[in-house]
Amino acid sequence: WNQANIDALMVCPGDDCDIDATYTVTSDYDFNNLDTSNACGAGGALPVTYTVADDCGNEATITVTLTLEDSTPPDLTVCTEVVDETLECNGSDNEDIANEWNQANIDALMVCPGDDCDIDATYTVTSDYNFTNLVSTCGLGGTIAVTYTVADDCGNNASIMATLTLEDTTPPDLTVCTEVIDETLECNGSDNEDIADAWNQANIDALTVCPIDGCDADATYAVTSDYDFNNLVSTCGLGGTIAVTYTVADDCGNSASIMATLTLEDTTPPDLSSCDVTDEVLECDGENNEAIADAWNAANIAALEACTSDGCDADFTGQVTSDYDFGNLTSAPGLGGMLDVEYTITDECGNETVIYAMMTLQNTSVSANDIALCNASPEEAQVLDLFDLLDGYYDDSGTWEVIDGDATINGSLFDPLSVDLGFYSFSYTENDSACPTYVEVTVEVHDRCFVLNCSLDNVDISKAVTPNGDQYNEFFEVAGIELCGYTIDVKLFNRWGALIYESHDYQNDWNGAAHQNSIGGANTVPDGTYYYIVTLKDSGIDPINGYIYVGTK
Repeated sequence: WNQANIDALMVCPGDDCDIDATYTVTSDYDFNNLDTSNACGAGGALPVTYTVADDCGNEATITVTLTLEDSTPPDLTVCTEVVDETLECNGSDNEDIANEWNQANIDALMVCPGDDCDIDATYTVTSDYNFTNLVSTCGLGGTIAVTYTVADDCGNNASIMATLTLEDTTPPDLTVCTEVIDETLECNGSDNEDIADAWNQANIDALTVCPIDGCDADATYAVTSDYDFNNLVSTCGLGGTIAVTYTVADDCGNSASIMATLTLEDTTPPDLSSCDVTDEVLECDGENNEAIADAWNAANIAALEACTSDGCDADFTGQVTSDYDFGNLTSAPGLGGMLDVEYTITDECGNETVIYAMMTLQNTSVSANDIALCNASPEEAQVLDLFDLLDGYYDDSGTWEVIDGDATINGSLFDPLSVDLGFYSFSYTENDSACPTYVEVTVEVHDRCFVLNCSLDNVDISKAVTPNGDQYNEFFEVAGIELCGYTIDVKLFNRWGALIYESHDYQNDWNGAAHQNSIGGANTVPDGTYYYIVTLKDSGIDPINGYIYVGTK
């Protein structure tokens, strides 16, 4: 600027007496005289006086002032750090992440712009950043558009915009879903599909809430599975395995998968409770004995195939084996004998149940009748001819023997006065036919030699049971018929009708012990009122029912 002024003044003046119209120019220009007191940045005012002389030394002066001012905003094109950025959403830390990103942009813009007139190359930066301006996209993520204004020392402004995107690219973490694992459940035949359906639904319910995902807004997830009960891969019986893949998606559609396998296995042996395969006495037939035994064994196998139940095995055809061998017949006099057979029922999964049955081949046309005899006095006691206890076709050429009890017999004669009170068993064997006759009888010797009054009026049933050790009401008792010879059947129920105790040969020995349902303290039933049914078998007396209080505390 100064030189241009000098060049201009060397030729621009008017002077008619100057031959060549060129002039000598001098100035007091010195940049160090720049006055910055009223300026900003590197600007200021610089007054300069120029002296112009003609050929004759005549001089004129002119004073001009150069003002250096800054009207140019900072150059932000060089601020390459401040750009749109995408960061991973992190739920509860999102605001901290955004705050740090905004502050980093401010810090960069304070030093990165270009501006030659700014003395210290630091700038004033403002922004309209506010985390609440987050525009939601999915989950807890979203975008924030921020405008930054950068001012130099002279207040010249430039603006730049940057957008932060908080995005979720992380799938849900399923490692914490410990409920969803391979599981083995008992096969139950007709209920298998219901069992599998419930297992699958339980897995879905768990996966809906158990994953971890910091960017998911409500911590609930969309779960799909390829479950189909028709995909059951059979193993044995009606059991098998189902491999299921579950896909869990968060709010942003990120998904993770987990696999679980359900195994329906059969560890329960066949149930023979409905089978009536028991010991049996068959009529000996000499020459046809093996055919009779073969048919008996075949009938047992057929019965076991039909009566066996197993929820995981629908058909037991061909699954019953036995160790039957007619050659194992235990020899007896004549052509009869006994054959003990073991039947093994195996389900399709290899679970076994064993049952035994004994066949006896003998003359079945003879039957025996048990009897009770009184020996209270010689006048009332009579010698018993054991043949009087037999019915059917037999002869008296066989042999009577004592098989239980300290007694003696004379041929077929038994004297009840010769023994103590108790039970005595005798057998009769007759071997002259092709098939032997063999029967057993039991004789009770007692001293109840009077007519008992065994009516309902004599029955006395407990009203309370308080087993506290004081010797009173310690047991539930059915009394007054001790000499009647009845077998007592007892059933006890709680207030909800659940059976808590049952005996088919009751011995007046129940003291509140828990049985089946309604357990109280110390393995006893809770205090309360219970309902009983007492049946006196073969008495002709109707079942007796009523209520009893039980106090077990």
